[in-house]
Amino acid sequence: AYGLIADTCKTQFHFELGCSMVNNPPTGEEGITSILNSFGIDQINRSRPLTVNDQGLCRKFAQLNLWSGRRSMDSAGFETALERFEHGLSFLNDDSYWETDYELMLNLTDSASLASYITTKSDALEHHVNQTLTHAKTILDMFNAYSVHVRSLCTRGFESDAISLVLSVVRVLGEDFEDLNSLSSSTLNRLAKDELLSTRELLEATGKDQLLQFEIMTDVNKLWVMKLMSYVIMEMFRSRPLLMAVLSCKMIKLSIHYGVCEATCIALIMYSVSMMDDPDNVDHCHYWGKVAQALFSTFDNPDSTMIHRIEQYFHSLVGVWIEPHQAVCNTFQSNYKTCVRSGDNETSTEILVWYCLMNTLCGANLLALDDAFIDAGRKMAEMFQYQLLVFLACLHEHVAKLAGKDGSELFHLTNGPFQNENELLDFAIANDKSKLMKTVYFMKLFDSFWSRDFARGRIHCTEYFSVTSTTSIDSVFAWFYYGLMAFDAARNQPTEKENYLRIGEESLSNMRKWATHSTWNYQNKLYLLEAEYYYTQDMKIEAKSKYELAIQSSKFHRFGHEEGLCFYLYSSFCSALGDISLARHHLMNARRCYERWGLNQFRTNSPVVMK
Repeated sequence: AYGLIADTCKTQFHFELGCSMVNNPPTGEEGITSILNSFGIDQINRSRPLTVNDQGLCRKFAQLNLWSGRRSMDSAGFETALERFEHGLSFLNDDSYWETDYELMLNLTDSASLASYITTKSDALEHHVNQTLTHAKTILDMFNAYSVHVRSLCTRGFESDAISLVLSVVRVLGEDFEDLNSLSSSTLNRLAKDELLSTRELLEATGKDQLLQFEIMTDVNKLWVMKLMSYVIMEMFRSRPLLMAVLSCKMIKLSIHYGVCEATCIALIMYSVSMMDDPDNVDHCHYWGKVAQALFSTFDNPDSTMIHRIEQYFHSLVGVWIEPHQAVCNTFQSNYKTCVRSGDNETSTEILVWYCLMNTLCGANLLALDDAFIDAGRKMAEMFQYQLLVFLACLHEHVAKLAGKDGSELFHLTNGPFQNENELLDFAIANDKSKLMKTVYFMKLFDSFWSRDFARGRIHCTEYFSVTSTTSIDSVFAWFYYGLMAFDAARNQPTEKENYLRIGEESLSNMRKWATHSTWNYQNKLYLLEAEYYYTQDMKIEAKSKYELAIQSSKFHRFGHEEGLCFYLYSSFCSALGDISLARHHLMNARRCYERWGLNQFRTNSPVVMK
């Protein structure tokens, strides 16, 4: 029957059908009414070339589009939601509506901005944000537009602009945190240390129980200050770690004076991250990270995106120091699916990077990892999440190389002025992106270590530790690799023995502290470092015992690639003692472990192979 309607009449048909549905809802049938309203406004939107002059109808159709769009957002229909919001605005296409229907226009533009951001429609996002900022009557009415704009800047790699914007808006809202952007590194470093020390004293004096019973923050200006800062604090973790430390402390102090809010939980976690530089602080940091989770559970109707961020920040930056690394990988996988369903692009891509990194460090099969990296990178490119894609591209290049594959694909997707890791490093240095620099150096040392190029690996370790940045879990592995390479150099370079022995002993000291916090994650690494230390000191009986314990611990705790490493180093030890038969036996075990890992080539300078 529809096909029999003349094309020139179809527009009118859709309009009349839609109007009959939304104007004559059945009484007492709420569910049916919702369906008819949704279907009806869709019919009216399809008739949009038809001009509607009745302002009352325009207002009604705009309200129905706002209602329908929000329903679509709730069910993860973000593309449909954006269409609804923009159709709603098309019925109010005169600036006079900002005077007569201010709340409706504000709600439509704010909703359209958020939907544009989630669906990565950057031109639409910029248009809707500008509409709000142009017509909003108060700074608080601009908040949602600023929030989306800040998140978009962070996503697209303009974190400095995002941080500057947040600090300027926060200043308007009444919290002038000095001109933190203009402070020198040395001044900011001193300020960060003072803030962390005073905040630690304040938290310990307050205690968990009292904090969980604090009043909810009600000052609207303070709430917006907290929320805005929570949006950029992760970007500070990557590029401005000292500024992150200062602002997380200030957020905690605001909470203690004016009451707690959801952003308080973010601040507690990032404070914990800032304190993680000292291995002795791991338990303290983990404790306050758990307090952040407990505090968040006390809020009624929490923001869904905040739930994802708190879980992600805790597990990737705090929990990972203590909880079994394989379990953390499983948590990332579960959280990723939840974030995608809710349209939380930032957190979902953050999870993808951490999921790939932790699986790499845990010894997941390299060939399977190569596929996982490529799949993750393509998803991130589709969402224009270039800021994090560059990290993933850096990780992937070395994982692919160890697997015998080409690792250049993700660099071609980054939309940046670089096509390989060295160009990325130059970019990071030129733009003072400390976390990116550190990631590049770490993956270089990771590759060099597993490729048995220890001389180059030690250079990359020096580069890695020369960069000032907040400590993250890769630093444990950097110290582990550095210690093993240092003990190797101490045995093979007599003139430099004392220097390399000192480095190895520092690595061993740090690993002993970390192992007290997590036997699962660090025991095997501690045993292997001790074995290499005893070997270097010519304490053969002690070394033999530690090698065997390291092998058992690696196998039990499911670090298969490190089990292979233990076998390999034990083989070299046996070879040095002249026990070639046992050395060959351990070398074959190492080969089997490495083959399961997917290592492309078993590179070795082992005397066993030479003989």
